[in-house]
Amino acid sequence: MPESRVAPPVSAAEAERIAKELYLQDSDVEQFPGEYDDNFHLAGGEGREFVLKIMHPAREESFVDMQCRALLHLAERLPQLLLPRVQPAASGELYCRTVSKTEANAWFGCLRFCRAPCWPSLCLTPLAF
Repeated sequence: MPESRVAPPVSAAEAERIAKELYLQDSDVEQFPGEYDDNFHLAGGEGREFVLKIMHPAREESFVDMQCRALLHLAERLPQLLLPRVQPAASGELYCRTVSKTEANAWFGCLRFCRAPCWPSLCLTPLAF
């Protein structure tokens, strides 16, 4: 299905409602930039941080599923890598499709936020997949 390059933007208030509904997260919400999707930093209790991804409503499910499964595979095989981790919804789903006020049937996913050190301080070593 062809998709337009830009979907209607989702507000921080709507992202906060979605986070609470799907992930049971009461959070402070800050919007991050994104090329196709709306991304929000969620800062919750106990120092927990997440990124709520509100994906383009025309995004194919197979693409969303592939992204989540690739991150799960990397987390399992190379847990030492500093990568976002998939945060399942309260229902246990890796990602959800639901209706937002601005996007009909948009895909939603949540990742654990990771603060990466500055690139010059990283020591890159070869990794075997």
